[in-house]
Amino acid sequence: MLFVVLSLGPLALLTISSTTLAERAVSHEVDERLRATSEMSASLVELEMQGIGDLVEAYSTRRLLVAAIGTGDDGGYDQEVLNFQVNQLLASRTGFRGAFLTDTSCTVVAVQPPSPEVIGRNFAFRDWCVGVRASGGPYVSEAYQTAVQGNPLVVTAIAPVRPPEDDGTGEPLAYLAVLYDLTEMQRFVTDLEVAQGIALTIVDQSGTVLGAPSGKTSEMELHSRRADPLLQEAFAGRSGSTETVVDGEEILVATSPVADLGWVAIADVPTQEAFAGVAALRSTVLSVAGVLALVLLGGAWFLLRALRQRAIAEATVRAAENRTRGILDAATDGFFAMSDDGRVTGWNAAAEKLFGW
Repeated sequence: MLFVVLSLGPLALLTISSTTLAERAVSHEVDERLRATSEMSASLVELEMQGIGDLVEAYSTRRLLVAAIGTGDDGGYDQEVLNFQVNQLLASRTGFRGAFLTDTSCTVVAVQPPSPEVIGRNFAFRDWCVGVRASGGPYVSEAYQTAVQGNPLVVTAIAPVRPPEDDGTGEPLAYLAVLYDLTEMQRFVTDLEVAQGIALTIVDQSGTVLGAPSGKTSEMELHSRRADPLLQEAFAGRSGSTETVVDGEEILVATSPVADLGWVAIADVPTQEAFAGVAALRSTVLSVAGVLALVLLGGAWFLLRALRQRAIAEATVRAAENRTRGILDAATDGFFAMSDDGRVTGWNAAAEKLFGW
């Protein structure tokens, strides 16, 4: 029994330590991968939107555009030039659903594609108006449903229009903006997800989902996840990771803030999927340990059987010797035995009486 304990004990400890170390290593690797994915995705989204903001800002400095606005104080905008410039901005890249120009009160002056019902409407209540006024420079808004044709879900990239000689400190002449379609953002997120093999979600500064993992695009509705505890660290500007339960399934989640936008990138993977390799490793280790345990138990059984047979044989020999000793001691004739070299090896009671030894 001691042999079995001393043999199987270390094997059990080796098995447990191997699986434990593997789980820790995989857990660390998964955590690092999730963090890296969320941080890289946040950086890529930031670059994408920064590129759009830079594009709008570049168009906002066009002299023809500034000149067409220059007479706007008395309502004499050059509408034809404004429409042409706004239309050029709209056609400058894919993913834009509209472009517009407003005055400094955020009242629409020109819009493409043509949407007469929008002209003259004031949108000072919109996040893009509040944001561009507060920042004094390019701003990307939270998601909303626009009033232009089709009423798509969009975010607005907007920049102030200033005279060429303005160093950025003066009052803007107007605001130029594009409407970035969220279906384009969804394609962007899907491409990142396919490339990295991890589910990805992008939410804006209000917590609205801008891009969801494949199969969950129904989440792209105008509802806020701002109160989600998982996002609080990221909204505060800090990256983090945790484990949680969603719809009864355990998942690992990492969040990273999208700097300068106030958005958040969320990378997640089901815990079972993340640790599938550990499960396979555990199964292999347990199988090997099981085989070794059987071998050790088999060896222990054969050893115990051999020891038992030896003990039986020794007991048989002792019994035979005792029986022979009894017969010789009971004999009336003297008996003694000698080895080849003359040493006495046997001597009974009658021999003692006969020889006096």
